[in-house]
Amino acid sequence: MMNNSVNTNGGALLGQKFLRSNAMEMSIVQNRLSSGLRVNSVTDDASTFAVAASMRGDSKSYTAIAASLAGSKICATVAIQAGETMSKRLEDVKAKIVQLADDSLSTASRSTYQVDLNSMVLEINRYLTQSGYNGTNLLGSGGTNVLVVANIDASAFTLRAQNIADLSGAVLGNITNSTTARDALSVLAIFKGNLDTGLANLGAYLKRLEA
Repeated sequence: MMNNSVNTNGGALLGQKFLRSNAMEMSIVQNRLSSGLRVNSVTDDASTFAVAASMRGDSKSYTAIAASLAGSKICATVAIQAGETMSKRLEDVKAKIVQLADDSLSTASRSTYQVDLNSMVLEINRYLTQSGYNGTNLLGSGGTNVLVVANIDASAFTLRAQNIADLSGAVLGNITNSTTARDALSVLAIFKGNLDTGLANLGAYLKRLEA
């Protein structure tokens, strides 16, 4: 009677087991390399995946907020730089008005000084109207407030437009003697006070944005 037996190659089965294990580990490593993530799915580590998913969502929100804050910061910075330039130019305007206050000026000299003064006033008003960024002007008249979202809980604060009116050319444009010069200096002082207040407010907003 013939006795049949089946021989099992234990070494081959063990090799297959290690080969499958290596293939699985290789797949995990490849997923980590391609995604840059240690945990790619709930099957890797359920609790860690849940925490990571929440953190990734927050991270994207913070990135969006950072972009919004950067745009608002630029808007405030442009307005401040324009205001500071105007403030320095106002010193020249004041000096020119003082020159025009001299009653002994000849007609030709007064006319020359007045032309210079009118040019300075136009320059200042141009800075005021062009101190905006991306369609938003926080300094000049007709500006609009900007609502800034500052956190992922949607908390926000407002950048308020200063709405500074143009430097009036009516009084400054017709200085004929010391009396009209004093009137012009009064107009200039009011404008300078409004500008200083506006710059102080915008400076405070900018510090808050940076914080």
